[in-house]
Amino acid sequence: MAVKLLMAHTHGSLFVKGDIAKFDAETEKDLVERKIAETYKAPAKSAPAA
Repeated sequence: MAVKLLMAHTHGSLFVKGDIAKFDAETEKDLVERKIAETYKAPAKSAPAA
């Protein structure tokens, strides 16, 4: 799972609003619960243009 940061946050390094990062499950859960980040799912890849 990955998260998208909703605000600037420091966790080992500086992350800014809009950054997408992967942390361990416990850290990601904590960030989402504190509304610092939201769960991120990568968009589905579309077929290449012909």
